[in-house]
Amino acid sequence: MPSRVIGPFPELSNLKQLDGTDQGELLDCMSAVHDALEANDCQCNGHGAGNERDPQWGADISELVHRSIPHEITGRDREGKSVKSTVKVKLDTLKAVVDSAHEICAWIYEES
Repeated sequence: MPSRVIGPFPELSNLKQLDGTDQGELLDCMSAVHDALEANDCQCNGHGAGNERDPQWGADISELVHRSIPHEITGRDREGKSVKSTVKVKLDTLKAVVDSAHEICAWIYEES
């Protein structure tokens, strides 16, 4: 199936930076991501075939939004030593790879 990339989504460019302490802000952000995807005809897995498993796309959206909160990861430097960095998904760079049924196949985004 041919695929195409949709995004970034202008409606996500002015989202408040989250710190994870305010559940209301998390839910508002999740709603904004959901609405941006829906407005651009991006569907969750199975939706186009009538087998929608998650009508609110809760798992994917929750994961993206929670990863937009600065969090620590462990990686390796050039010498192979373990290093810790603080990163976050930049939701204003979010793009969705969709198939011919407009179902999301993959996410593309930048981290900082």
